Amino acid sequence: LVSLQSREKPRGCAGCNGKIRDRFMLQALDRFWHEDCLKCACCDCRLGRVGKLECASTWRT
Repeated sequence: LVSLQSREKPRGCAGCNGKIRDRFMLQALDRFWHEDCLKCACCDCRLGRVGKLECASTWRT
């Protein structure tokens, strides 16, 4: 979780290519993401809530 400084230019989201104007953004795989855009590639679970790059249901399979 990265805090966006008030004078900092909004960054682009790696998931949707939209500008990240939220107060916080996620940084993963050397890119920045909206919380809703960082998802598990297998089951589409939001990883911003899980707190890791693999959700538990995918890891168990």
